[in-house]
Amino acid sequence: MLRLMTRRALLQAINSGRVQQTIREAERMTSGEIRVSVSGFFWGDVRRVAERAFTRLGMRATRDRNGILIFIVPTRRRFVVLGDEGIHARVGQEFWGHVAAAMSEHLRAGRFTEGLVHGIETIGEQLARHFPFDPAKDANELTNEIDYQGGASPLGGLGTRSGLALGAVGHATSLFLATTFALCVAFGLLFPAYPMYPAWQGLLPGFRWISWTSFALGLLESYAYGWYVALLFVPLYNFFARSRG
Repeated sequence: MLRLMTRRALLQAINSGRVQQTIREAERMTSGEIRVSVSGFFWGDVRRVAERAFTRLGMRATRDRNGILIFIVPTRRRFVVLGDEGIHARVGQEFWGHVAAAMSEHLRAGRFTEGLVHGIETIGEQLARHFPFDPAKDANELTNEIDYQGGASPLGGLGTRSGLALGAVGHATSLFLATTFALCVAFGLLFPAYPMYPAWQGLLPGFRWISWTSFALGLLESYAYGWYVALLFVPLYNFFARSRG
């Protein structure tokens, strides 16, 4: 089920320390470099955004071109695993099947840490066959830290190169409209000769001047209108922004 996650919830959903430790252990078996990128909610093609993250994180900078990126969108229960050209030259479809199988069930159940750990362990075991670790020349070429910039910022975060964050825009727009509604009601009470509430009566079904029940209904409806605006505006903006990019 699709659900939005706050930035704090997104960070808490994944045990960064455990994932980074698993990456370190996997890279002791192989010269391959493994990175994880976590994205907040966004509309659009997950693979396309993952490919942008692959470039942004410099995954092609390894000596043997054997970097692998696990790109995950927890709110959509989706993930993409991308490998550099050195990986593709040596592994077959069976390799990617093993990785997908190791992760899919956990991610569908919302066990994001377990899914990443199993995926990383599988990648390490498989890469060790094609890119065995050589302590004499191998070094950690890419950081093991999890990238939380992903493809779009998580709810409550800032927009990134990939577009606006739906959650951030939704909350901001909703609070703006709800606050504006409350200020208009206050203005009408303070200055009855200059009423502003009639404009809201035509916009908010059931809102009448004035009772606590009516005020609460108007506040709720104005907040909901903010999400209506965000749900339409953000996907349209991100679509045209990507098209122009």
